[in-house]
Amino acid sequence: MGSAARSLAVVFGMLPVLLGCLAQRPGLEVPAAAPSPAWALASRHPGAPWVVAHRGASAYAPENTLAAYREAMARGAVAAETDVHVAATGEVVVSHDENTLRTTGVNRVIADTPWDELRALDAGRWFGEAFAGERLPELPELLALIKGRMILCLELKAGVGLVERSVAAIDAAGQRPEIVIFSFDAAMVAEARQRMPDVPAVHLLVPLAPDLPSGERAPYAPGDIEPARASGATAVGFSFKYLSPEVVEAAHALGFPVFAWTVNDEADAVRVRDLGVDVIISNRPDAIERALRPE
Repeated sequence: MGSAARSLAVVFGMLPVLLGCLAQRPGLEVPAAAPSPAWALASRHPGAPWVVAHRGASAYAPENTLAAYREAMARGAVAAETDVHVAATGEVVVSHDENTLRTTGVNRVIADTPWDELRALDAGRWFGEAFAGERLPELPELLALIKGRMILCLELKAGVGLVERSVAAIDAAGQRPEIVIFSFDAAMVAEARQRMPDVPAVHLLVPLAPDLPSGERAPYAPGDIEPARASGATAVGFSFKYLSPEVVEAAHALGFPVFAWTVNDEADAVRVRDLGVDVIISNRPDAIERALRPE
């Protein structure tokens, strides 16, 4: 058995433990037929949506740093979202933005910058002095941190060979059962599904209608779901601000579980739950869990 196969066997051996831990969470229903933790997340959860920590627990620690994911786990998150780009030297870098200015104070385009230069940047000080010295992580570091402890929703952003490189990192770590793919890019969703048909993929959608005269986006319409049917996605994601019960119902009728981002207010979380959403993404996963499942 090769090293990748041995790693995968180890992770599959851990699945009953991780699924069992999820099943013991108060108010968290795990679908009986779920073949992996990732599929358990990316399923229908009528009236009881699961919560994903957005960029880690990013209300409490600098987004997309290892500190944010440690914080998410400390606060009881069962899943977290992250974003990845490809550095000039080929590494898969954890970052939401395509450049580093907002989170490091130094303007570097990730795709044009070698990893050693990116790694030297301080990605924590902007959030608070307590986080000074936090670095941009490489995807394998994040995978190692959360392995067996938390599901990872991996949003594919941009970069040459991003899907291939991300799949390679996931398989080297043997973590397919703990991964849900996210992307706004239909081609990336399709490629991820082709390379990893055993991994769920969420097509993130934007309203296709022109913006309103006010400059606000138009609300979603049922037709906005069509790109997900073409990409081979297994679930769909929407901004909660523009979502309606009709669109959620249309997605469910097509067999898609529904994810909604980014819900940070407790009252909004209850309203989104009542729309029929299956998974809520939040910077404040602990607060949203409490709002959805009061003791």
